[in-house]
Amino acid sequence: MPGVFEVYIKTHFSAAHCLEGYQGDCARIHGHNWIIEVFVKCKELDNIGIGIDFRDIKKAVKEVLSELDHFNLNELPPFREVNPTSENHCCPKSFQDEYSASVISTR
Repeated sequence: MPGVFEVYIKTHFSAAHCLEGYQGDCARIHGHNWIIEVFVKCKELDNIGIGIDFRDIKKAVKEVLSELDHFNLNELPPFREVNPTSENHCCPKSFQDEYSASVISTR
């Protein structure tokens, strides 16, 4: 069946951070609960009609989040040179390079 197929999972993690150079309460260490939505696109289905197994996606995301959950983001390598703002959580190049391969499939 030709096309692009998309699967999706939703999960969460909790972590602390502080905003460097910010004038206000968020300059002090504080915590958040973040909701994570992961979308995976597949161009092909296997012989039983699956693009990618949800278990594989969940396993890869769990591995990534285990390095973030209940940590101070400012102390983690992806955020040592990038201010851990909400906007930057998914954007540091080192973070993308390290984790994007976790869920890449050939389909």
